[in-house]
Amino acid sequence: MILACPNLLLCSQGTTDDAKKRDGVIVSKHVFGPVDTNGFIVGDVESGRCLIIDPGIDSDEMLDTVRQREWNVDWILNTHGHWDHIYSNAQFIRETGGVLAIHAGDIDLLEALTDQCFWMGVDIGEPSPAPDRVLQDGDALTVGAMEFSVLHIPGHSPGGAAFYCEGEGTVFVGDALFAGSVGRSDLPGGNHAQLIASIRTKLLTLPGDTTAYCGHGPETTVEREKSSNPFLK
Repeated sequence: MILACPNLLLCSQGTTDDAKKRDGVIVSKHVFGPVDTNGFIVGDVESGRCLIIDPGIDSDEMLDTVRQREWNVDWILNTHGHWDHIYSNAQFIRETGGVLAIHAGDIDLLEALTDQCFWMGVDIGEPSPAPDRVLQDGDALTVGAMEFSVLHIPGHSPGGAAFYCEGEGTVFVGDALFAGSVGRSDLPGGNHAQLIASIRTKLLTLPGDTTAYCGHGPETTVEREKSSNPFLK
């Protein structure tokens, strides 16, 4: 069972670096694990500082990138608490010293990582440490010259969160929204009506040219999903 949308077109394994609107900001996308989960490194070149989003299973390549670029990791952010997005939290904290942060609504899922792995039939990994920072809607996180706003987007999970950087025109949406689809809501704590309402009020209200980086599959834009996503009509 994939913790995403059953109609989702998944990416192939690999890594891409995108130069964003301001020169010197790098978004490094990594695809890993049995359900092709997307993880991200967002780095400010001038300061040499970065954050990591969703270090999942088999994500050693992300650590290699951090080492090769000699990034200083400020934050390790979980968009939500499903196993494929939090599997390597302990390893990444230990090896980078980053501050782990997740929304308050998904702490129960974070604490149940080993149970989730058992249910999904994957290797039971190292339990996730407790978060150093418990996030709430509207919180601000800084990395170098970048500032990210926390957007609470429940529905796929109770504590789903997106991380929006207005200055770079990017938002990292986890499994709430996909290119042409939305996240599943049939897992414990999911609620379809809540998910759609969250997307409409928190994501579709962002500028249309905002790039949305999703937890699985390709990135998209707010305008594209507003105009053509069949689940949001």
